[in-house]
Amino acid sequence: RGTFDPSLVAVLGSAIGVSWLGYLFVEGHGAPKANSAGKWTMKKPFWGSDWSVPTNTLIDSELLLGASLFGFGWSLTGLCPGPALYHAAAGFSDAVLFWIPSFTFGSYVGEKVK
Repeated sequence: RGTFDPSLVAVLGSAIGVSWLGYLFVEGHGAPKANSAGKWTMKKPFWGSDWSVPTNTLIDSELLLGASLFGFGWSLTGLCPGPALYHAAAGFSDAVLFWIPSFTFGSYVGEKVK
């Protein structure tokens, strides 16, 4: 714990690649099918009524503060939200005693500040 692991760059790169591949399907949006230009797209998500693609390109103080608080909370607990949910479901005390209350409180505050 506390040492830099450069192999984690592969995790970041993989996440960017998977996200990029997913966005290739968002256009006409069901099951992927070729549109008139020969591109494969989906009319809508499999489990949803419409795509939720962010359109805001503004980097403001609200975004920077939220991202900073999220990163700070992540560094305090040492848990990414995905593994934290697994830890909680498996009954690990770090997630049950620290991460879940912090996540719940942060979500509540975030909604009130919005």
